[in-house]
Amino acid sequence: MTRLNMRMLVFAFLASLTLHGDSCSDKEFGLHEQEFLCDEADAWLTRCCGHEVGLACTRAYGCNVHAPDLSVNTSLCIREKSCEDIVSAGLCRVTDWRMSASESAGLKALSCS
Repeated sequence: MTRLNMRMLVFAFLASLTLHGDSCSDKEFGLHEQEFLCDEADAWLTRCCGHEVGLACTRAYGCNVHAPDLSVNTSLCIREKSCEDIVSAGLCRVTDWRMSASESAGLKALSCS
């Protein structure tokens, strides 16, 4: 390989790193369906419970990847339930929505899981 070809190869490699960023950069932008539906379910739960329920509905990318606390199906299911059903299932008392065990107990009572 000639010296010129080697320089071009190194330049192309460095340029690709600059253009694509590091492995922790954001990969996607915009509001996704899962985020939107989670926000809708969060608003419904807040209305039914009379207080913020603490859902995290924003998707994060990069090194600290985080999906919304609720799936699309779970969000739709919650939104279709009455406030009476939500309160009696205990969803207003869930303190950590990231813990699937605490979330699933109330969701099973609603037939959402």
